[in-house]
Amino acid sequence: MSSPAPPPAERPRIAVLVPSSDTSVEIELPRRLGGAASIHVARMRLDSVTAEGLRGLEASALEQAAGLRQIAPDLALFACTSGTFLRGAAFERGFVAELEELLGARVLTAARSMVRALVARGTRVRLVASYTEDLVAAESAYLRDHGLEVASARGLGILDDEATARVTPAQLAEAAAGAAGDGADAVMLSCTNLRTLDASAWLEQRIGLPVVSSNSALAEAALAALGSGSDPFE
Repeated sequence: MSSPAPPPAERPRIAVLVPSSDTSVEIELPRRLGGAASIHVARMRLDSVTAEGLRGLEASALEQAAGLRQIAPDLALFACTSGTFLRGAAFERGFVAELEELLGARVLTAARSMVRALVARGTRVRLVASYTEDLVAAESAYLRDHGLEVASARGLGILDDEATARVTPAQLAEAAAGAAGDGADAVMLSCTNLRTLDASAWLEQRIGLPVVSSNSALAEAALAALGSGSDPFE
């Protein structure tokens, strides 16, 4: 009789920081990662999707990161797109360095992952975001700072992040189709609380362009980091 196969090695551990109001990341990321890693989540308090609310989220992120270090993560994800693009690339680099020191692991942000995914699909972006216009303007500037051209940008004006998860695929398609003819190479659906996984293929067919979401971009970057062991942003 042959010997039983040894038990499988433990999968890599990914620590994930999500806004307290986000109900989509924990649904979408495990499915997008396809079992490549285990997911361990801590929630950052977010009272509103405003500049003030996001400043509060920064402080909460540092508190939660210290606790997540106890799971000895192999990788960490900052799953709030606006949480780092709002104050620009220089702030993001410093903030990521703080988080990495607290977590003891490489940190990938949703915002930087978004840039990586878009660059792979072209340079002209049609941006559709859940945010108010001031945050959309900040995101557009962030994208331009990373060498992308924003062909058009539209915000849905949502302040209560819990409501973001209730945006339907039809609403997203309508928002994206409103800028048809802008010459975009891809559509960016920005906010980790937008639920796009089950609608991605339908949206691409309906819009006629590749569609990137915050969660799809974050999963792509995470899989690249796990597969190569190197920084996917380099």
